[in-house]
Amino acid sequence: MIVLLNGPLGIGKSTLAEALMEALPQSVALNGDALLAFNPPPEHDDAILNQFLRILIERHRQEGRQVFIVDHLWTSPEDIEKLIDHCARPGEPVRTLLLTLPKSLHRHRIEQRARARALDELGFELSNYLLERQTLAAYRHGEVGKPIDVTAPVEQLVSEIRQWLNAEIS
Repeated sequence: MIVLLNGPLGIGKSTLAEALMEALPQSVALNGDALLAFNPPPEHDDAILNQFLRILIERHRQEGRQVFIVDHLWTSPEDIEKLIDHCARPGEPVRTLLLTLPKSLHRHRIEQRARARALDELGFELSNYLLERQTLAAYRHGEVGKPIDVTAPVEQLVSEIRQWLNAEIS
C-alpha cells in the first residue's frame, strides 16, 4: 500500500508521516522534499521524485516493507496519477490524504517552526504556504486527496487514519 500525504508546507506532513510509520507495521516514510533537496533545484523535479521513489520503494519491498508513506506537495491530480503510474504495482492500493488546517493555525505552525530553525526562512515560507493553499483549493473535493483536518493531536490523527485505511482496504 502507498499512502500519500499531500499538503502545503508547514502543515505537518513530515510529522504525520513519521508517526504513521511508527504505528503501521512493515512501513517506511519517504519525504519528497528531502529527496529533492538540490541546489540549484532540478528542472523536472516531479519526474526525478517519481524515479527516486520507485527505486526506494522497490528496495524497501525487497526488505519486506509493505506500506510506503510519502509526504510531499502535489499540486495537481495529474502529478499524483504520474506518481501512482510510476511507483504502484498493478492493483496495489494507493490512498491520498490532503492535510488541511484553518489558515490562522497553519500560519502559527509555520511561525513556530521558523523559531526552531537556524536559517530565517519565515518570509519565504509565509508567502509560499498561501500560494500552495490557493493552488490546492482550486480543485474539487478529493481531487488532490481526501481532506483531513490535522488540528487534532498527532496520536489521534494516526488512530483515525489507521481506521480509515483498514476500512478502505477491507
